[in-house]
Parts: sequence; structure tokens; C-alpha cells
Amino acid sequence: MRRRVFLSGAAATLSLVFVLAGAGCSPEQTYARSEGVFYSLEEAYEDGRLSQDDLKNIAYCYHISQDAEDRTEETFEPSPKDPETLSAVTEYKIKRTYLNDVIGMEDGSFEHVFIYGYYGTYDGNVVVAVTDDYHGYDYVIEPQYDVGGVTFYRYVAAYLRVWRADEA
Repeated sequence: MRRRVFLSGAAATLSLVFVLAGAGCSPEQTYARSEGVFYSLEEAYEDGRLSQDDLKNIAYCYHISQDAEDRTEETFEPSPKDPETLSAVTEYKIKRTYLNDVIGMEDGSFEHVFIYGYYGTYDGNVVVAVTDDYHGYDYVIEPQYDVGGVTFYRYVAAYLRVWRADEA
């Protein structure tokens, strides 16, 4: 009986130590290495990661977010976003990849990286508008830009990115 109580107490103490050790980790510490890669829309389309229908869906969502509904094709019926929103884990992974690989700030904070738009996930390819406030950017806004035969209005290539998780 005494041995059983000792083992139960030891197991409970060990469990508490693991819980407390993990509870103090910030997202930056938990997601310390890049777990994905960014592509431009053009790269993702040319590599076959995105189809023309995917691009049409992205353009539709992008134009809605840019208050350019009048630029969407009247006959186009968009597919619903799946998932509807990004999970916190996916956001953290995107932000870490952005910090490490896009702006080279491995010690940067997620609080300074912003995902302003989510335009859907297409076969594991997450399309987002992402930027940071570590730098002052002078974005080039293309009034009209074609990718794979799909026209984007008010297009900002440096802002609109395709993120894909590392493949295990």
C-alpha cells in the first residue's frame, strides 16, 4: 500500500512538472523553427500547387477584401473556404516561417507579424496576406495583374503569399 501511494504521488508530481514546464512557453518558443515555405501565386500556379479554379476563388475572396466586388466575374460561384478560418497553430507556423525565412528575424515576435487576409486553403496551400511592422514597406500596387489567366485588381505581390507546411 505504501509503495502504491508513493508511486501515485511521484506520478502526480512528474505530471505537474511537465504541465508547468509547457505552460510557460510562448508561441514564439513553441514554434521556434520554420515549419513551412512561402511561394508567390505565380510560383504556386506554375508548380501545379494551385489550379486556375483555385486562382479564381482566391481572386474572388481577394477582391471582396479589397472592396472591389465589382471586379469579380458575375458567373463565377466561389467554393466555400475550408477551413473557414485559420487555426491558431497554423497562424503561428505561418508567422514563424515569415519571421525566419522572409524577413530573417528568428528572434522576432509574433505580435509584429500580421495576417490581414485569409483567402482559403487549397490542397494544403494556405493563401494569406501577411506583413510585419518591423519594416516600413512601400508596396507596389498593380492596378491589374494576371496570374494563370486570372485577373487580380489592386494586386500586391509582396503581401499576398502562399504558405505550405513542410512535408514530412
